[in-house]
Amino acid sequence: MSSLRNGTVVGDPSDAEPRTSKYFCDVAADVVFQSSDGVLFRVYRTHLETNTGGFAPAKIPTLDEVVVLSEPAEVLELLFQFTHSSRQPSILNLEFGLLFALAEAAEKYEVYGAMNTCNIRMHYIVDHKPMEILNYALKHGYADLADKAAPVTVSAPSALTLAAQILTVPGALVAWINYYAQWDRLARDSLDLIPKSPKHGTHLDAWASITAQHIQKVVLDPRRFEIDSISCNQPIFVPASDHFANKVIGLIFQYDTWSRCSIKGSNLTVPPSPPILIRYLFLF
Repeated sequence: MSSLRNGTVVGDPSDAEPRTSKYFCDVAADVVFQSSDGVLFRVYRTHLETNTGGFAPAKIPTLDEVVVLSEPAEVLELLFQFTHSSRQPSILNLEFGLLFALAEAAEKYEVYGAMNTCNIRMHYIVDHKPMEILNYALKHGYADLADKAAPVTVSAPSALTLAAQILTVPGALVAWINYYAQWDRLARDSLDLIPKSPKHGTHLDAWASITAQHIQKVVLDPRRFEIDSISCNQPIFVPASDHFANKVIGLIFQYDTWSRCSIKGSNLTVPPSPPILIRYLFLF
């Protein structure tokens, strides 16, 4: 048994009766792959050499050998379509698990078209799977995607538990915990800025009094952000604080609207009191 680059294994095909992909079944193709679930894929060597970096010419086996891959057929069916000089498959409606599996396979075998397409798609679904996307971005060096995903991870349900389970890139979990702690401090510091009344506690119009100057001081002062970059030596915390500031400013106007309507006799509910404000600051 010999091996290809990136951990691709050349071995004996499955003992089960082989099935062949309906898309990759050309008997004239000169390379045969087998998925982890026993499906054969007949692919042209020239396509692999031209459109991938993970199948080096000298490492591609001869026709009488079968390359046994660790990915299932549904992943390889998509992946190999990106090696052809034709219209590439749409991944817009792929469920998350399949998209991530395709993205990892694309990186593993350096299928350039699939790498780029999956990376772009990740930018559009950050709100749905932020922690998984952050790990993917850090693992493969996509700093801009990591910058986009990191602020969203703070608001994920059970964020600390998710981070411990999902952030597998060496050093990522420690960096993220430090990052999370900075956000927590920002939220708590924001509470200290809300003016108090000695008789009635926090004013109903407290949010309206958090001015742009306060936001600038608490959220946007770069001197407060003494934290190692979470995205491979690229600044990430300032963009994160911008995201935070925009959300807080939005709450200012929302709270002010509620307060003025309440004064006019509206039945609108007054927003949450400061003791539970941190929870709302993180629900973005």
